[in-house]
Amino acid sequence: MVGPVRIKDHQREQRIFFQRALLSALVICGMTLVLLGRLAQLQVVRYEEYKMLAEGNQARIEYTPASRGLILDRNGNVLAENQPSYQLELVRERVADLEATIRGLVSIGVVPEDLFDEVMREARSRRVFESGPIQRRLTEE
Repeated sequence: MVGPVRIKDHQREQRIFFQRALLSALVICGMTLVLLGRLAQLQVVRYEEYKMLAEGNQARIEYTPASRGLILDRNGNVLAENQPSYQLELVRERVADLEATIRGLVSIGVVPEDLFDEVMREARSRRVFESGPIQRRLTEE
């Protein structure tokens, strides 16, 4: 005896496939809308808050004192000690007249007269936005 013959119902299968595809598309669209909503909230609504947090994260100044001390020989005699050292630097783009500025430094005694040409040459050899030393090993006075 021959068993029952099953005939495929193509329209029913296609309808089930279409329903599942539609449901999947709706779920994907819903998830996309949720993501776009969250993106809009972060990028547009809370922009200022996150901008301030990011700027605060950019740079932080932490002062760490240098570990310095006297350098002694085996007998306890001081070989090197710590003394503050100052240097005068110049940024050309912040000075209206370079020559007048250096002449002013010569007149108050910061730059020796015989080093005027050398200081001018060195200052002009640097880029206008770079700071360059004018005088090294200055005292606090």
